[in-house]
Formats: sequence, C-alpha cells, structure tokens
Amino acid sequence: MSIYRHLAFPEFPIETESCNCQQKTEELSLYNSFLKFMQFYSDPAVMLSELEKTNCSDILELMSLEDLYSVMNTSTKGTTVPAKNRSDVIRVILEFTQSVDEFFKRRKINKDLLLKSKARLKMSDESDHISDDSLDDGSTSEESYSDSSDSEQDLDEDEQGNDGDEDDQQFGGGIWATIVGEDPGPGQIPFIGVPGVKVRHVPPRNAPPSAYAKLFFSDTFIDMIVTETNDYAASWIYNHQEYLHRKPHSTVHQWIKEGKTTRQEIQASLAFFFNIGLNKKANIKAYWDVTNSSQATPWFPQHFSRDRVFLLLKFLHFSDSANQPEPNHPDHKLYKIKNLIEHFNRVAQDTFHPYETYSIDESMIGYKGKTPHLRQFMPNKTHARFGVKLWCLCDTLTGYTAFFEVYKGAIDG
Repeated sequence: MSIYRHLAFPEFPIETESCNCQQKTEELSLYNSFLKFMQFYSDPAVMLSELEKTNCSDILELMSLEDLYSVMNTSTKGTTVPAKNRSDVIRVILEFTQSVDEFFKRRKINKDLLLKSKARLKMSDESDHISDDSLDDGSTSEESYSDSSDSEQDLDEDEQGNDGDEDDQQFGGGIWATIVGEDPGPGQIPFIGVPGVKVRHVPPRNAPPSAYAKLFFSDTFIDMIVTETNDYAASWIYNHQEYLHRKPHSTVHQWIKEGKTTRQEIQASLAFFFNIGLNKKANIKAYWDVTNSSQATPWFPQHFSRDRVFLLLKFLHFSDSANQPEPNHPDHKLYKIKNLIEHFNRVAQDTFHPYETYSIDESMIGYKGKTPHLRQFMPNKTHARFGVKLWCLCDTLTGYTAFFEVYKGAIDG
C-alpha cells in the first residue's frame, strides 16, 4: 500500500466562455489549444484511436511509476490486471480508457502534465497556427507560449493556496491505491560507502594488543575517567568524615594515603579487568588467594593489591554525580554511563566503516547488581539470563558492532 498525493484536474469546458478573469481565460485558451493540437475531438462512446493512444501515452510517460499505478487502479476499477513494468501499466490504462474525456478526468492527469507534454513535443508551425486561432486576443505563438508559462506559474500558486485542507495538512493528501501485479517496492539505494578501517594511523599487524586498544581507549577518554573518579572520591570522603573517624581501619584511608588515581593506573586497571574476564573464578577475591597453589594466579597480585582494586571499583565514575537529573527525568537511568556509551558509539563509527549488510539484534550483558531500572530477565538466554540488554547494529561480514543502545525498559520505550 502507498499513499499518493493527488491534484484534481479541473473540468474545463471545450469551448471558451466569456469570463472577466484574465487568468481563467488564459487557462481555458491553453487547455483548448492543446486539445485541438492533440486532435482529441472524438466520439466519447468510441474507444481511443491509435493516434489518441499515442498522444495519451506521451502524457503518461511524464508521470512517476507510483502515479501510474494509481491511475491504473482507478481505470480498472479495482480489477486485478498483471502489470510488471512501466510499459505494462501504460498499456493497461489505455485499454481501460474509453474516451479522451474520461482520460482527462483522472486525478493524476493535471495541467502540469499538459504543460510539460506541450514543451516536450515542440509544436510545429501548423500547431502554432491552430493554437493562435483558439486564443481570444489573437496573440502570436511566442506570446501564447509566454501565456502558458504565466498560467503554469499562476496554477502553481493556486495549488499552493488551496493546500489548506485539513487532511492535506495532516497526512499530505492523497488516496489509497491497490498495487496491481508485482509490487515494485521502493527503489534500491546504491551502496556508496567505502568499507574497512577509517583510521589514518592504524597500528601494524605485528603491533601489541595495547596499540589497538588505544584506538578505543584514547588518552582523552582515560583522562575523563581519571577526573570524574578523583572528583567523586574527594566528594565521598568530604561527605563521610564522621564515618571515617569511626572506622579507622576502612580501606578509604589507604586512598587518602596513597593519593589520587592517575592515567597510568586506570590504563593498568583496564588490562587487569580484561584478564579477569579471561580467567574466571568464583569471586573477585579469589584472584589474590594463595592458599591453594593449584588455583593461584600470581600475575594479579603482582600488579595490584586487592584493596586498591576495590577502591578503584568503589570510586570509578564516568560523569559528574552532582549534575545527575531527577529520577523522573528521561536521562536519569543512563546518566552515569552516558559518556561511556557516547564515546564508544562515536569511536566505533570513526574507526571502521561496515560493509553493505547489517544485522540489528539484542545482546545481553550478564549482571546482577543493584540496577532494577536496567536489569532484565530473559529466560531463553543461555549465557546470561539476568543483565543489561543492548540493541546492537552489527556488520554481518565481520561481526563488528557499529552502534548500540541500552534498553531502558518498557516505560521509556
């Protein structure tokens, strides 16, 4: 189904009647002149002659395929007729049209088409003579063509002025038309992208993984994490002075003693957490467990103490909590990770251009933390039934995620 915009063609009389409106006279003259030239004075009861079909076909060739299907649907009165291409549609319209008068009553056959057809045919001297005879003021062919242009401009202004119908304002006007035959569908948009890596200074193939990680974890992004984490830690310590006084053994005192985090520490912590994902254990404390030598992982305690990792997780922030919107605000749910989401979506699109085919599907990040406004339950997921759901736009050839959105729940859509 398609909605087509229609312009009703005015039913002008064949003979020019006297009228005080100069614009109306010019339009009537143009219409009658064109009908005489096209030799459209025929018996309405008789089917179109070959000449009439040819002239009508010239007009239909100026129409879009959508408008042609609309005219065909009107001409056949809903009868299903096979029409696979443009030529078939024009043939069906002409076969189901009994007279020229009926042809011009079609909604899509408007005055614009007559003007375009007249300019396209490049009237001969004989047709100019016939046109001159039909003009009331006896103007020349050049004046007639000028009048035609003026009437075309006036007609456009009238159509714009009469565009105040309530339905036209709301839906753009038009009628529903049944697609006859095979639905051609929308035109295929050619793929003009240049797929592949877009970054100028791409690390060589033998570069270490850290070189590729910096494409996504840039120094600017790391500095943002450092700033927001240190600001939140300072704010928390300031607001919990009494608690820290009562708890002299709190690990927060180590943060105060060791100082703020730095860019190098945040970069090292990212590598630390990536390795945790590759070496799964029962809980995070098990990475520092040395009681069982068979389960020991000395790499982790060599790089970070357990208390320092827990403090980084406690104060880790990506946005300023002081500016967090109210709970009823649309941006409240994702405010604390909004900068994170925007950064990775921007970098993903700036780094790699996907190929022609995409896939849009949901993805689940396993999580059982205290986020009831984001946490979803999907029993059919095998790797994570509880967690945060994402909608991902991925390249089907490489599996590359070009864009993602976090699902915020049914209330926010």
